[in-house]
Amino acid sequence: MNEQRKVIYEQRIQIMKEQKFDDILIDKVHIHNKYLIDKFIPDKSYKEEWQIKELIHETHRIYNINLVINDDLSKKDIVKNLNDETSKIFKIKKDEFGEDIFNEALKRIFLLTLDQLWKEHLHALDRLKAGINLRAYGQKDPLNEYKFEAFKLFEDMFLELDENIIITCAKIQISHELGDIDNLDSSDNVFETKKDYNLLSDQKKSGGNVKMPNIVNNNATMDPKNPATWGKISRNELCPCGSSKKYKYCHGSII
Repeated sequence: MNEQRKVIYEQRIQIMKEQKFDDILIDKVHIHNKYLIDKFIPDKSYKEEWQIKELIHETHRIYNINLVINDDLSKKDIVKNLNDETSKIFKIKKDEFGEDIFNEALKRIFLLTLDQLWKEHLHALDRLKAGINLRAYGQKDPLNEYKFEAFKLFEDMFLELDENIIITCAKIQISHELGDIDNLDSSDNVFETKKDYNLLSDQKKSGGNVKMPNIVNNNATMDPKNPATWGKISRNELCPCGSSKKYKYCHGSII
């Protein structure tokens, strides 16, 4: 857990120090485009197997564009067309609002999106701790299971982070009165990652080990059989019902 906090804190500090985000955003967009196309048009697949409708739907959901994919296009052509179309979106925004305001807005989006997902991740870990003893693991150690699933949730959080940043940047309407971005100081982080990072540093200096949280049920009011007691749940966290599925693939899929 402390290692995850350290990663988040370092990411946050990097964002605070950065001044130019337009190129960083385009890199994220192109990487995500490749991820989408590989998902719906796998390498070495036949054209009959391509999920073109699904790809068009996803690109519209993320970028609000109507991607045109003709039958004669190769996968390489589709990648290029999608990169061109999405790059154009952000170039128009940059030209409209000016480079300084655009980069200031991107900085705010990067920072606030990271903070929000980190907060949701912490809630997901709390739910994982509360529910892990409710699931049968056979001869498996609950602590090891917690570490494994917590790491997987952390990986998923970063995948969701880039997509959320891209969606917000693609659809945002930037006001010319954004306020002073310098007010978003890292010491104001509501998740206290700076304090946790310092605690981690002190542990390392003293030769102490990073401890995982105790596996206890800290949420006695949560009933796995009663969704009304679950509260707000992130789409990528494990479903509180104990199915071992992500919420979006379990009870979240029927909402």
